[in-house]
Amino acid sequence: MQATSDPSLTVPAAPVASSTLLRRFGDWAARVNLERKLAIALLVGTVASGTVTFSAMTGHFPVVVDPWSLLLLLNLDLVLLLCLSAVVARRLVILWAAHKKGLAGARLHVRLAALFSVVAVTPTIVVATFSIVLFNFGLQGWFSERVRTAVEESFAVAQAYLEEHRQTIGADALAVAQEFNREGVSLALNPERFNQILANQAGLRALTEAVVFDSAGRVFGRAGFSLLLEFDPQIPDWAMQRAQGGEIVILTADTDDRVRALLRLDSFNNAFLYVGRLIDPRVLGHIDKTANAVTLYEELEGKRSDLQLTFALIFVVVALMLLLAAIWVGLAFANQLSRPIGRVIAAAQRVGAG
Repeated sequence: MQATSDPSLTVPAAPVASSTLLRRFGDWAARVNLERKLAIALLVGTVASGTVTFSAMTGHFPVVVDPWSLLLLLNLDLVLLLCLSAVVARRLVILWAAHKKGLAGARLHVRLAALFSVVAVTPTIVVATFSIVLFNFGLQGWFSERVRTAVEESFAVAQAYLEEHRQTIGADALAVAQEFNREGVSLALNPERFNQILANQAGLRALTEAVVFDSAGRVFGRAGFSLLLEFDPQIPDWAMQRAQGGEIVILTADTDDRVRALLRLDSFNNAFLYVGRLIDPRVLGHIDKTANAVTLYEELEGKRSDLQLTFALIFVVVALMLLLAAIWVGLAFANQLSRPIGRVIAAAQRVGAG
């Protein structure tokens, strides 16, 4: 007769094996003091990460740290801060529980832990406080009245340089137009003399290009690099209308390396003088840099409060990391000192109890 077994009476082996593995792991961890080693490794990593973050923020790190790398550092700091907070909290709970139970040496352990924690924490608080204060003073120096005046005056000088070019070319264009108006219509009958006078005037007044044309686009004379000017389609309609009304129209563009002037020649029938002068590209480059610097400065000044808050929060995170590390060190020292004393007290109590 074949024997059968009841499945309901079978003891599952998996939970037993799992509990055995956990017990063995716990025994091994206690034997090699794994908790202490992990705490020390976490402490070293926290101090190193906080130091690197502080150095990167204050500009004392040997390598320039980009914003993305700094963000990764801050995320790492937050993870280490949470882990270290859990370790310190566990230590404090164990210490509080021992004190509540009235274990031998628990009161002394609490006092030593408080003393060492205060001694270890005080320098960190002082350094963090001074760092925030010095940063705020430095930020105030960046946005002081002197710096703002220097930035604004630099931009004003750059704009004055361009304005001087505009006024100069306007005066030169008017002088050339007056020369043609004096000669009158006779120049229109002598194209060679027309071009000669235009070339002489352009050379005399350092004009890099000059052309005389009518509203239909017919060219009467040209000088210098006038081919570029002649076929330039960028003369807007409003400029032609204002020149037709007798104004001297100054034309500039942010992406152009020259300044130009357009005006009507009164002695000719519907004729216009169009002249241009190159501006030193290096000067334009400096002007662009100055304008960009002013824009960036104004943006940063508008975000001044956000910068202060952001850096303060980062300093607080780093300071908390160092504070928790200091507290853990204080607790560890207190534990090392109080443990032998607690054993002696416990032994004395056992002897006294018989």
